[in-house]
Amino acid sequence: MVRQMLLERVLPAYRFREIHETFVNASPDRVFEALRDLRPADAPIIGMLMTLRSLPAFFSGRKGYALGDSKAPFLSEIERTGFLLLDQETNSEIVLGIVGKFWKASGHLCPHVTTAGQFVEFEEEGWAKAAWNFLLEPAEGGTRLVTETRIAVFGTLTTRKFG
Repeated sequence: MVRQMLLERVLPAYRFREIHETFVNASPDRVFEALRDLRPADAPIIGMLMTLRSLPAFFSGRKGYALGDSKAPFLSEIERTGFLLLDQETNSEIVLGIVGKFWKASGHLCPHVTTAGQFVEFEEEGWAKAAWNFLLEPAEGGTRLVTETRIAVFGTLTTRKFG
């Protein structure tokens, strides 16, 4: 029996999506542990991109991502910037989500969505929500690591602004 992805539970309907995958020569439990322990300093390109994306928020006085915060695990750092840990299944999948106006330079995050339940129920016109997962599937000799990003937009004008 094939299990339903946690991502499917939190954002089953979406307008945009992107998927990437790779093979990792390690067991799912080792890959999961590595994902949980990954620090921004271990992946400087990700840190740099996150920092650049959050510069408008930083200059407007809101919290943003900063390369100097690289001692904490990446997943903790990304939660600090507004992403929510929506769900996880040990050694199998991690799902993060965020609600905002991503077409604006500041990202204009929605302050009223602070729980997984609120994220799932949220469908307010003028906003978008994104969910991002890390899916680990056992494969011969290692693990298939898949990351998928899904984005749902609410309203015709929002679709035009974002898409």
